[in-house]
Amino acid sequence: MQAKAGEKWEKHDDSRKINASLVPLIVIGSKFDVFANQYESVKKRQLCLALRYICHQYGCDLVFASVKEKLPSQLFKAMLTRHVFDSTLQAKVEFDHNQALNIYAGSDNFLKIGEPEVSSSVYI
Repeated sequence: MQAKAGEKWEKHDDSRKINASLVPLIVIGSKFDVFANQYESVKKRQLCLALRYICHQYGCDLVFASVKEKLPSQLFKAMLTRHVFDSTLQAKVEFDHNQALNIYAGSDNFLKIGEPEVSSSVYI
């Protein structure tokens, strides 16, 4: 199991920075329809970058889902099918914060995501 998990990351650019789990993890952002219509673009971008960063750091898949919209529902089903049947098929990878995110573990990198911004209200 460790060998199989390690194969995915050994050739990745960020392999030294990733702390991947042995068990495949999926982070699901449900109610994408509410998220897409309720928040302004800047807040959506910040939240999506934070989720991408965390998921990439821990080797997780990230998918947004919705029962009211067709595409997010299809992406969610494709992600689950991939894991349940141990398939290598992938649906379209989507990084745009204005669309339903669909990011498979290993398809992102820290250069595309960028470093997290530190808020002035955070005290260390």
